[in-house]
Amino acid sequence: MADSYDEMNRSCNICGCRRFVDMKPNRNTTFTRKNVQCEDCLSLERHRLIYEVLQQSGRLSKNQRVLHFAPETCLGDQFTRHFGPDYRACDIDPGLYHGLQVEQIDLCSDLEKLADREYDIVIHNHVLEHLSCDYEEVLRKIDNLLRVGGLHVFSLPFLLGGFKESLSGLTVDERIDRFGQHDHVRVFSPDDFAEVISSVFDPPMRYDATRLLSRERLQQIGIPEHQWHGFHNNSVFFLEKISATHTSCWLANPIEKERKRKKLFNGINQLKSALFITGDGPAKGHLVRSIAIAEQLGSTKPIFLTMSEDIDLLIEKGHQAHFVPHHNATGEDTVRWHKNLAREIESIVSSGNVKVLVYDLNFIFDGVIEILQRINIPSVWIRRAMWPRLHESYLGAGVHFSNIIEPAELAGSFDDGPTITNMTGVMRVPPILLTAPEQRLSRIEARNKLGVDENAMVFAVDLGGSRNKRFETVRSLVLEILAAQPDVEVFELRNDDVTKSISPSGSGARSGRIPFHAYSYSAAWDAFIGRAGYNTFHEVIFGSLPTVFVPDTSPDMDRQDLRAKWANLNHCALMVDLDAAKADIRLVLDELLLHEKQQALSRACAECVSSSGTKPEGARIVAQFMERDLLGCQMVAE
Repeated sequence: MADSYDEMNRSCNICGCRRFVDMKPNRNTTFTRKNVQCEDCLSLERHRLIYEVLQQSGRLSKNQRVLHFAPETCLGDQFTRHFGPDYRACDIDPGLYHGLQVEQIDLCSDLEKLADREYDIVIHNHVLEHLSCDYEEVLRKIDNLLRVGGLHVFSLPFLLGGFKESLSGLTVDERIDRFGQHDHVRVFSPDDFAEVISSVFDPPMRYDATRLLSRERLQQIGIPEHQWHGFHNNSVFFLEKISATHTSCWLANPIEKERKRKKLFNGINQLKSALFITGDGPAKGHLVRSIAIAEQLGSTKPIFLTMSEDIDLLIEKGHQAHFVPHHNATGEDTVRWHKNLAREIESIVSSGNVKVLVYDLNFIFDGVIEILQRINIPSVWIRRAMWPRLHESYLGAGVHFSNIIEPAELAGSFDDGPTITNMTGVMRVPPILLTAPEQRLSRIEARNKLGVDENAMVFAVDLGGSRNKRFETVRSLVLEILAAQPDVEVFELRNDDVTKSISPSGSGARSGRIPFHAYSYSAAWDAFIGRAGYNTFHEVIFGSLPTVFVPDTSPDMDRQDLRAKWANLNHCALMVDLDAAKADIRLVLDELLLHEKQQALSRACAECVSSSGTKPEGARIVAQFMERDLLGCQMVAE
């Protein structure tokens, strides 16, 4: 079939060249095509498709860590320009490249050297057919390198006749005849590709480039029409890491997506489920509150749909989880994103026998409102207090929920936000904590698990993982000051729950992992330095942990400054301004280093909790309300 567009009107979207030539004839390969290669940058159809999809999805304009195996120069030069030091090009033979910085990596033996969940995009084109090892194991290891929400982008050679492989014993001519090229050890086939690849990923059942780009744009960048459909050498697969254990075809068609959804929910329909929807991105406050409630449920199964990059917290706890990155992360058109969100929620509700929807986020997305107007099940808005005034307009969206719950604030007397005059019909519950003080490990147990000497002075620092770049400055200053203390050991709580011990010399001598939630180990710490978000603030005060709060004063954040001021005035914690000078930070940390001050702060926390007359049992009360009052479940006697 002839292609139905004027080849004179096409141009390379990578370099702008309008001249296309035949691939150079090569006796060592049967994979040659006419009039498809850019004369200037030498891009082929698959390279132009990858570049265009990444550009249209907004990935080229965002901070992305990119890992590129066997890098094509046409893409490598552009990725270097877009991503700078966050672009990493690798090949088994770096000497083949000139002008592009490439490091040596053997995919069969060196992938263990790369850190898991480190990259946002991993790309390899026509690489797997060269590997004289288990290509499925290589694919699994590559998939582990991706962060949740990341893209695994690749293409493969295809020949008719079924999958073929031979790692040794063939001559050059036999390899050309069987695999299409002299240095190939395998070849894939459109006849059984879905079956072959299903051991590693949910297979794409068909390939349709028009679901990635418009027909007009495919024509403009020189993708011949006969390559728009079906499995072939320039089919490019975009697989999205939707959770720590699940990778799915990106932009899959609705029928295929529903088939996967039904498979995922197989056997769940006999249980009543609660769907928890949370936001967050790099933070995890909303997600942690929802987990705290979910873990108090009795006969109801929790399901999570989250925008939090910390979806692995759910996986570690064994919860069913679905990741939907925010449109700011994907660059997707907002109208389309909201409609897709609504479809995603509706699919989970219908397939998962969802009988109540719980939403923890101050801003109510249009896609959520659309679903609340369509479905007839109870809904709960977990509405945190301490709002900034600029969010007052968000309150009106509460009319779409059948129930609004606001967890109490220990510093509530300082709250001057818009929620305090909007309490009609709002259910107040005690503070919500994931880890109650009585559930935490003892000092000896916690220190034994962390490998910390019983007599060491240990500080925990949690100042990373924020959108506010000013935190990186204060974080660096705090770590620098503490690293100079000869008798202090510092554990930095990272957003992925990895802790890093900073030696007195600042060399980072030891690293470890605190399972799931760090506050289980808080008795091991003599002091803590972190933000004053809802969860951290209440975990610290109820845990009587000597603390320096560094409140996030970004205009769209909750009023962390008021929480920190309340704690400071009640002698429960010290406080450092986000823009404080190094000398001022050192003065406060010097005070926190005093054993007497630590004891005084700890006592003041206990006194404030006692005088408040409240217990951190909000999660249990919300769970009981959901099951008893909204779902009509028989509650187990306590």
